[in-house]
Amino acid sequence: MDRKGDFGCPICGLVWHGTKSWGATGFLECLEVCQCCHTQLGNDDVDEVLAKEGNLAFARWKRLRLTWLEKTSWSQESLQQLRDNLGLDITRPEAVD
Repeated sequence: MDRKGDFGCPICGLVWHGTKSWGATGFLECLEVCQCCHTQLGNDDVDEVLAKEGNLAFARWKRLRLTWLEKTSWSQESLQQLRDNLGLDITRPEAVD
């Protein structure tokens, strides 16, 4: 969820405005695939309750998010979407030789 309570993609941060009252089940029934990053909600993503720093679910979200950022070539729009909608400030990792 974003800061206003609307549901958003845990990977790319795209927010579906007006979904606050849907509940998690209603949201997943209506939107199966994120229109922005193409994450299959309920399949590729992980439960928000489990996605806490330091566990496998959090690591899985991070991996999917980095894959999406690579596909967008770490565009400023992608990074801004993550900042604005999920409150994440992500920096590109250094290349490994």
